[in-house]
Amino acid sequence: MSRLFFFNEKKYYSINFPFTYIIDNNKPSISYKNIVEINSKIISQLIEILNDTRFDSEYSLDFIEPISEIESEYENKLWFLLKELLMLEDGYVRFDNDKELYMKAKEENKEHTHPENHLDIFYTNGNTFKIGLESISRYDEFIDFFDLKTDCKYLKNFR
Repeated sequence: MSRLFFFNEKKYYSINFPFTYIIDNNKPSISYKNIVEINSKIISQLIEILNDTRFDSEYSLDFIEPISEIESEYENKLWFLLKELLMLEDGYVRFDNDKELYMKAKEENKEHTHPENHLDIFYTNGNTFKIGLESISRYDEFIDFFDLKTDCKYLKNFR
């Protein structure tokens, strides 16, 4: 499993971590698929490309110009990295213990539209969906949810 987890009292977050982090002889290194080294220079270059007005062009040849201008500095792996990161599924999942919005929904007899304990999948309203949970998830349960080597969880009373 290669994910980042963030926890606070009422919310837990997890996203995909697509990089390899290695410490060799007390020297840390980060790479993408062990193909492209990730460092401050390449991050700055990627940000410059994304902020370049040609990146927003309607024409593909304009879009590729800022990449091709510096591609050789990265053994022709810059486009590979940028494309992979743009296409990456970030796997965002959030556990919420949200008593306030649950009580508001309950007052309107709509408590099943916003369960007190639930998982939110994706970021935006256009894509997100909730999975209600019967109780608060512990940190270790939340992490285990993503572990493909342990028994999976089942939805009960699927309506």
